[in-house]
Amino acid sequence: NPKAARARFEQLLKVAPKEVRGWLSLAALEASQRNEAGYLKNLEQAKRVDPKNIQAHHLLTRYWLEKSDSGKAMASAREALDTTGRIEFQEFVGLANLQQKDYPSALAAFSRWAEASPNNPMAHFRVAQARVLGNDNANALVALDKAIALRPDFAEAKSSKALLLGKMGRSAEARKLAQGLQSSTPKSAAGYLAEAEVLFNEKQYLEAGKLFAKASQVAGQVQLLGRAFQAYAMGGKPDEGEKLLQQWVTQHPQDAGVRHQLALVQLNSNRQKEAAENYQFLVKADPKDYVAFNNLAWLLSELNAPNALAIAEQAYKLNPADP
Repeated sequence: NPKAARARFEQLLKVAPKEVRGWLSLAALEASQRNEAGYLKNLEQAKRVDPKNIQAHHLLTRYWLEKSDSGKAMASAREALDTTGRIEFQEFVGLANLQQKDYPSALAAFSRWAEASPNNPMAHFRVAQARVLGNDNANALVALDKAIALRPDFAEAKSSKALLLGKMGRSAEARKLAQGLQSSTPKSAAGYLAEAEVLFNEKQYLEAGKLFAKASQVAGQVQLLGRAFQAYAMGGKPDEGEKLLQQWVTQHPQDAGVRHQLALVQLNSNRQKEAAENYQFLVKADPKDYVAFNNLAWLLSELNAPNALAIAEQAYKLNPADP
């Protein structure tokens, strides 16, 4: 009962207002109820009670990073670094720099972290990220090797290394590393996705399509189906990619994003009736879907459907600026 839990925490904090764990617990409760204002308010209070509390600083900075508010994230990260003296907050400084596309400053922050914590694999991984974005591939590879040496099961670092090797034209090494990752972590999509990207860049589109589809299946990420369709289409077999979209829509009929993509594929291949059926489903599910209404209006006009004018009028009402 969230209401009862909130009342207990508030009662506790009336008695012991400097109990930082109470403010953090109350913040966690607000987060579970998706009350962002309450979450921030209680984290700020925890920080006021204990200015050096690492958890409060960490959660606040992470919040602003996840919101892509790089200015507030940077201010929060610097405050945390200055107040607590903990070197790991250099990671957040660097991540805020990355959001601001200030790659040299990000590299400087991550490097300070790695130099102070040479046995931390994540620190070296962050250095590699910044070096890749700064087009320093050779030194990025060195940093990734350090991260992997420190943590041999670091799947994200191995995946990044495979992608980097592919980018550097060392595709055989890249695929071998990605395939090893597939064997060692079969429930992770990282290895499949890395090899798919390497194959795509090598213009081996059909093999890439199969692996994008596998990555989508393993990760449960529908976005990867779009990459699979793109690969199949570029390999001259768009029907194979379309099958994947159709299967997903059959299993997840309310997924408007994939249905939109499927309808557009049908529209572009001049299969007007099939496209119209999908757009009709979309406008029924969301009467404010202007794109679906607009495309449906055109299709019904082409099909000489009796309700074409009514649908066109509805599309116009949704967006009068686009006659």
